[in-house]
Amino acid sequence: NTLKKHLSAMDSLKVVVVLLLLSLYVVTPCARVSSRPSDTTSWPCGWPLLRENSPDPPEKVNTMTVQLLLNYWLGAGLSVDGVYGAATTQAVSTFQSKMGLQVDGEMGPQTWTALVVQCSSSENAAGDAVLAVQQQLNYWQFPVALTARFDTQTANATQFFQRSRGAEVDGVVGPNTWNLLVSGCNSSLTTQLYGLDIGWPEGLVDASAFSCLYASGFRFLILECFTESHGFWQDAVTNAKNARSAGFSRIGMYHFFNRTLDPYQQVNDTIWNLRENHVQFDRLWFDIEGTWPSDTASNTQFLERAQQAVADNQVPGGIYCGRQWPQYFGPYAGAKEWPLWYAHYDSIPSFRDWYGEPYGGWTAPTIKQYDADGSSTRHCGIEIDSDWTPAYPN
Repeated sequence: NTLKKHLSAMDSLKVVVVLLLLSLYVVTPCARVSSRPSDTTSWPCGWPLLRENSPDPPEKVNTMTVQLLLNYWLGAGLSVDGVYGAATTQAVSTFQSKMGLQVDGEMGPQTWTALVVQCSSSENAAGDAVLAVQQQLNYWQFPVALTARFDTQTANATQFFQRSRGAEVDGVVGPNTWNLLVSGCNSSLTTQLYGLDIGWPEGLVDASAFSCLYASGFRFLILECFTESHGFWQDAVTNAKNARSAGFSRIGMYHFFNRTLDPYQQVNDTIWNLRENHVQFDRLWFDIEGTWPSDTASNTQFLERAQQAVADNQVPGGIYCGRQWPQYFGPYAGAKEWPLWYAHYDSIPSFRDWYGEPYGGWTAPTIKQYDADGSSTRHCGIEIDSDWTPAYPN
């Protein structure tokens, strides 16, 4: 009898051990987040705006994340190819309808915050959502195997990523970490600043509007001061002074070229007018966009003349231009020592979209115009474009 009891106890212990071992291999899907979209529509890092037929094609890794999360939620069976096409648009629309959101087939902030889930190793999470996490970690060069299981390697890489972005280091991929993964934002940057630029169509802006903008968190301002059709814009003088009285200490001016005028003379006149009117500004930016002649050699000569005017007046210069630069100037890299300001209306205040395709000799940009949908937005009753920099140029 004693022997039977001993064997019985041993058998019971084996069963417990087996059950414990099996529990290590039981996996569950990532948890759905309880917060509703209406609770989380404002994020300092923004959420990428993804849509079909966008003039700025979404990054493949973010579209793949959307496709994997839609497969998690809907069992949509989407091909995870990183192409935001008709099938992905339809699946997003289905998800939006299911969640009671506006149905437009686009990935905006409310759809993102409804779509993301919570993944962690403590839940033995596995599946499409975990695979999306692993793809994002690899994109940011925190290498992990694509196992679709939230294993130890994935948990460690998540912690390293969180630490590098100034986030809470808990190894859990919840809404905040998803936001950092898909936006490329770095919440640990103590020097990053949000700013705005205002063009001549807005007209005269009073000091109260600038005070409102400053109170809203904008810390630098770039004002148009020379327009293609109107020449020097006198209201820029008053706008700059009103902004400074409202607390803005970082104020730049930008010059939109008139291609029919001598480049040296028009830039020289702009600087003379600003100084004559006692405008304090830290840099004159050249706004280079729109239609330019196809002769890149002539365009380069034009730009060099304008740069010479800035140099002769001992004013710091800057360039506002996107990937059209080679189309305008070919391989010219004579402005690479000036800071680069570019536009990509993806609603993300970070440079994750810029790297990999440098131009003009620049190895990194300085300011990004990230306005959500490519059109001006209203703040404090006026039309502005939103800008971001990790460190404002001195």
